[in-house]
Amino acid sequence: MKIFISILLGILCLYFSQFGLKVFIGITRIDIPWSIIFPLLSSIAFGPRYGLISGLAGGAFFPFLLWSNNGWANVLTFTLIFIFYFLIGLINSNKIWRNNFSAILRLSILLGSFIILFSASFLLFFNPLLSLNPPFWTSIYITSIGNDLLVSFIIKDSINFILLSISAETFLRLPFLRAFLKLEIFSHMRMNNKIFLTTMVSALVMWVTFVLLSVVLFENINHLSDGHLPLAFLVIISGGIFSARALMLYVERKIIAEDALRKSEIKFRSLFEQASVGVANIETATGKFLRVNKKYAELTGYSIEDLLTLDFQSITHPEDLQKDISYMKRLVNGEIRDFNLEKRYYRKDGSMVWVDLSVSAIWTPGDAPLSHLAIVQDITAKKEAEKKLKLLAHSLESITECVSITDCNDIILYVNEAFLKTYGYKEEEVIGEHIKILRPADYSENITTEILHKTLEGGWRGEVINCKKDGTKFPLLLSTSAIADENKNPIALIGVAIDISEMKKVNQELMIAKEQADKSNRLKTEFLAQMSHEIRSPLSSIMSFNHLIKEDLNEFITPEVEEYFTVINSASTRLIRTIELILNMSEMQIGSYQSFPKKIDLFNDVLNGIIKEYSNAAQAKQLEFILNCPKPDIKIFADLYSITQIFANL
Repeated sequence: MKIFISILLGILCLYFSQFGLKVFIGITRIDIPWSIIFPLLSSIAFGPRYGLISGLAGGAFFPFLLWSNNGWANVLTFTLIFIFYFLIGLINSNKIWRNNFSAILRLSILLGSFIILFSASFLLFFNPLLSLNPPFWTSIYITSIGNDLLVSFIIKDSINFILLSISAETFLRLPFLRAFLKLEIFSHMRMNNKIFLTTMVSALVMWVTFVLLSVVLFENINHLSDGHLPLAFLVIISGGIFSARALMLYVERKIIAEDALRKSEIKFRSLFEQASVGVANIETATGKFLRVNKKYAELTGYSIEDLLTLDFQSITHPEDLQKDISYMKRLVNGEIRDFNLEKRYYRKDGSMVWVDLSVSAIWTPGDAPLSHLAIVQDITAKKEAEKKLKLLAHSLESITECVSITDCNDIILYVNEAFLKTYGYKEEEVIGEHIKILRPADYSENITTEILHKTLEGGWRGEVINCKKDGTKFPLLLSTSAIADENKNPIALIGVAIDISEMKKVNQELMIAKEQADKSNRLKTEFLAQMSHEIRSPLSSIMSFNHLIKEDLNEFITPEVEEYFTVINSASTRLIRTIELILNMSEMQIGSYQSFPKKIDLFNDVLNGIIKEYSNAAQAKQLEFILNCPKPDIKIFADLYSITQIFANL
């Protein structure tokens, strides 16, 4: 399509070139081929290649038609016109121009370059080429022209090139022509048709007025028409085109600015309303809210309508208000254009919220400070986290345990005050050092490596020997663990250690005390065993002789004497039983008591024996001693002596 249009425009140029404006100066006819505007349209619209196509299609051949008597000099004109189409086509080449070059500036540079080339070529080669005439295609020719006339041709053609280039660039800003050429129509060009039509109609009215005045004021109208009326037409129409281009430029820039402002307002409104942070437009003089977004209202707990009746001072914490006002004074005085601070707001329900406040002036320096923009972000959670971090930091510094944090290669990153006090180092002496600085020189590196690997795997706990700055070795109870990031990857290691030197000393003393206690228990046991033997033997003799005497004197014993024998036997039995209990208790205390569990019959082996043992004592006290056992066949697995003692002591 572009090629077809370019060829068509080239043909139109050649055809309409014979209808160009003609101005006679004396006997000299000056042709102004306005039709070269057609190839210029193709070149500017589609690029330099299509300008060349238009030139080959006829747009560069018109010199042979208009000025056939120039002969070989037309070859020069043809070549220069061809170059002209190509150069003007470079106006929209992004490979050559930077974005800060306007269309007018680009066109001026290209036209200036071509006019220099055109002028030099005509002055150097036009007359030499005329001297080669006649050419083979015509018998009417000239062989030279005067330099004055040649210079006038250069000036005339240069003006023509400038006028037609600007005209072509102006025409290509008309939406109806861009639609015909299948070019993109930009929104800022929407008024150009009206501007061009109005300007051209005004220019034509001016030219018609000029013609009518000429008819009235001049008698020789034919002479005036041959020389001045076409020239006046050219000047007035060109002036109209230039005026149209100037108006288009002004209106386009205004439309672009208005569109940009409208888009900016839409974007600002969108950002204002949909921002994830609170945004407020505040009257600088009073602090009254002029406009707030939904997020600002949510953050403060007020509705938007409520906030528009308040000022920022009324919701600011009293302790933060003075600092805020101080910054505002500097903003109003022009000392700063913006500021940032952390402050507290009182919400509608009375609760407090921490915010990060950013304030920016939205007036131009030198203008009256009407309003400013405030952007707030809720940092209450951040403040709580900072509070916890401070508490944690104070805790680490306050505890008596040695705390150290290293990277995953055991390079020390942090130590607390207790660590420095225990080891005798200064902070700068250990930060950045390997943890092995704390190990004795003869300490196995395998242990340090093992602790590192176990810590990275989850943690390690155990006893180590470390060395203070002065070389003193001391034992530590060390517990380590890995500090992981949100992806559970270890990023650092933490160790908590306790100096157990005193604990070791106390344990040693306890061991000695325990040995002494064990020795005392053994002596006590031996004493009790010896005492039991020494007491049990006489008591056994007493009980035996008591029984023998009672049998020998049985027929002479009165009830009163019988009671004496019973008391002696009972007391001896109780004393032996007491000694056995003391021995059993002693054995249990020192852990030497031995039991011999076996399967026993609870009724026959235990309870019957106890009944027989205590029957006489019960009868003597006139007590009825009855064993009621619903299930006499009860088998248990236990120590017979211990079970018997349990039931006997009930």
